[in-house]
Amino acid sequence: MGNAAMAQRKFCEAIDITPDMANAFIKLLKVLKIEFYVAPYEADAQLAHLYLTGRCQVVITEDSDLLPFGAKKCFFKMDRTGNGIEVDLDRLKEVTELDFQKFTGEMLLTCCILSGCDYLDSIRGIGFKKAYRYVYDHGDDISAILKKIRREGKFLVPMDYERNFERAMLTFKFQVVYCPDKQELIHLNDPEEHPLGALLVNHPNLDFLGEKLDKELSKKICTGELDPITREQYNELAKDCG
Repeated sequence: MGNAAMAQRKFCEAIDITPDMANAFIKLLKVLKIEFYVAPYEADAQLAHLYLTGRCQVVITEDSDLLPFGAKKCFFKMDRTGNGIEVDLDRLKEVTELDFQKFTGEMLLTCCILSGCDYLDSIRGIGFKKAYRYVYDHGDDISAILKKIRREGKFLVPMDYERNFERAMLTFKFQVVYCPDKQELIHLNDPEEHPLGALLVNHPNLDFLGEKLDKELSKKICTGELDPITREQYNELAKDCG
């Protein structure tokens, strides 16, 4: 159709980064002595952990899910000259289009999930601004918010939405990540210390947070020694990284 820009975009979307490609990059990082980690599950959660533990000061990303995961400073839409948009949640109250003066971290997370995220589709018809208004009025009380939505009768709320919402929230709070200090897999936040940790008892199967692997195995995967999919040594074809 002659749409070169769309063709380029679809070409980029079709590319899958294989473990062997990643291994070639890992080998170069090792040569340059640059610290790196392979995420055991979601890269977003792992990056948030590195931010929350002070191992990085900003996350360069195209995924806004980094913010509800807890990374307060992210750099979006970086172009070829290095320019982009910085989002700093410590300055959230400076936003003038919407009033975030009384918003807590839990309220922002509720707003993000309610408007649709990787772990739960939004209620049809509810985008960020509508989600913001419900959260502004009812805080992070999802039960109260859903009662209000159902009472208004404008939007159809799936029967299992509240339980799935809770799973999504727990995923943002307690997904399994690799801790470089302990050299083992841990939860992004400690369930025993976090107020939402008590909700985990409502979910007997916590595989949606990520499987806790053997310490030695997880260390080898997350430090780039083993293919995270096959859990075997990387393909030797990737031994030369140029």
